[in-house]
Amino acid sequence: MSVTQIKDGNIVSLDASKLTGNLPAISGASLTGVTGKIVQVVNVQDKAYATNSTIVPYDQTRPQNTEGGEVMTLAITPTNASNLLYIDVVCHCTATLAGIFCVPLFQDSTADCIAVGGQSTNGASHMANIGYRHIMTAGTTSATTFKVRMGLNTAGTFSFNGDGQTKWDTNGASGRISSSITIWEIQA
Repeated sequence: MSVTQIKDGNIVSLDASKLTGNLPAISGASLTGVTGKIVQVVNVQDKAYATNSTIVPYDQTRPQNTEGGEVMTLAITPTNASNLLYIDVVCHCTATLAGIFCVPLFQDSTADCIAVGGQSTNGASHMANIGYRHIMTAGTTSATTFKVRMGLNTAGTFSFNGDGQTKWDTNGASGRISSSITIWEIQA
């Protein structure tokens, strides 16, 4: 296997088939002309099981911070307001009936969501893995908190990190299903 990257006319290539042993350690300080350096990464993994029945309408409006149920939060303090934040959301859920899962992302107390993921479910115990990425300029060097909420578009109950039928909630998978938020701060 070989990996090649071309950037600004420079070619960097690694032929893994010719390597023996381990790669030598190098300091990132010796690299020049590199952009997009990872400044920090914060992550929360949530294995808790929860249920909620608050509706998130599936219509032409943005989900609001009062809709659905809050399932995860993660704070970050960016080092530079011009840096980018790459925010990855992964949620595992089921519902008691057919509908559409909505997984909106909010920042601080802003009412409108800043991003949303979703998936339809065809009925009870249909396990969904909803994941998406949101990229934004940090815009601040103060602590900011990102919040994930979940809900269905219709009356019914959704389960976070389980299936609501005790098959995954109390048996072998209990505590092993993990939803998460990961935020990378990338130097602008």
